[in-house]
Amino acid sequence: MLMTWSIQQRGVRRLGIDVETVYIALGSNLGDREGHLQRAIDRLDDTPGVEVLARSSWLETDFVGEG
Repeated sequence: MLMTWSIQQRGVRRLGIDVETVYIALGSNLGDREGHLQRAIDRLDDTPGVEVLARSSWLETDFVGEG
Protein backbone atom coordinates (compact mmCIF):
# COMPACT_ATOMS: atom_id res chain seq x y z
CA MET A 1 0.00 0.00 0.00
CA LEU A 2 1.21 3.50 -0.79
CA MET A 3 0.01 6.66 0.90
CA THR A 4 0.57 9.89 -0.99
CA TRP A 5 -0.14 13.53 -0.42
CA SER A 6 1.00 16.86 -1.68
CA ILE A 7 1.75 20.26 -0.24
CA GLN A 8 1.48 23.61 -1.92
CA GLN A 9 3.51 26.75 -1.39
CA ARG A 10 1.98 29.83 -2.98
CA GLY A 11 4.19 32.25 -4.88
CA VAL A 12 5.15 35.30 -2.80
CA ARG A 13 7.96 37.79 -2.67
CA ARG A 14 9.96 37.93 0.56
CA LEU A 15 13.17 39.83 1.25
CA GLY A 16 13.57 40.53 -2.45
CA ILE A 17 13.45 36.81 -3.32
CA ASP A 18 10.78 35.41 -5.60
CA VAL A 19 9.21 32.25 -4.20
CA GLU A 20 7.54 29.79 -6.55
CA THR A 21 4.51 27.58 -6.03
CA VAL A 22 5.74 24.07 -5.26
CA TYR A 23 3.83 20.79 -5.17
CA ILE A 24 5.45 17.76 -3.56
CA ALA A 25 4.16 14.19 -3.57
CA LEU A 26 5.45 11.78 -0.95
CA GLY A 27 4.87 8.07 -0.53
CA SER A 28 5.58 5.41 2.03
CA ASN A 29 5.00 1.67 1.96
CA LEU A 30 6.86 0.34 5.02
CA GLY A 31 6.21 0.44 8.74
CA ASP A 32 4.29 3.38 10.20
CA ARG A 33 3.47 4.92 6.81
CA GLU A 34 1.37 7.78 8.13
CA GLY A 35 3.95 8.55 10.82
CA HIS A 36 6.77 8.61 8.25
CA LEU A 37 4.84 11.01 6.04
CA GLN A 38 3.86 13.26 8.95
CA ARG A 39 7.51 13.50 10.02
CA ALA A 40 8.45 14.43 6.46
CA ILE A 41 5.82 17.20 6.48
CA ASP A 42 7.10 18.44 9.85
CA ARG A 43 10.71 18.47 8.64
CA LEU A 44 9.76 20.39 5.51
CA ASP A 45 7.84 22.92 7.59
CA ASP A 46 10.83 23.27 9.97
CA THR A 47 13.17 24.04 7.06
CA PRO A 48 14.16 27.73 6.94
CA GLY A 49 12.50 29.43 3.98
CA VAL A 50 9.87 26.70 3.58
CA GLU A 51 6.30 27.03 4.77
CA VAL A 52 3.76 24.25 4.36
CA LEU A 53 0.54 26.09 3.51
CA ALA A 54 -1.75 23.24 2.51
CA ARG A 55 -1.84 19.47 2.52
CA SER A 56 -4.17 17.04 0.82
CA SER A 57 -5.85 14.22 2.71
CA TRP A 58 -4.11 10.85 2.99
CA LEU A 59 -4.64 8.59 -0.01
CA GLU A 60 -4.02 4.87 0.27
CA THR A 61 -3.61 2.97 -2.98
CA ASP A 62 -3.36 -0.69 -3.93
CA PHE A 63 0.03 -2.37 -4.15
CA VAL A 64 1.72 -2.12 -7.58
CA GLY A 65 4.65 -4.24 -8.72
CA GLU A 66 6.29 -7.46 -7.68
CA GLY A 67 6.23 -8.56 -4.08
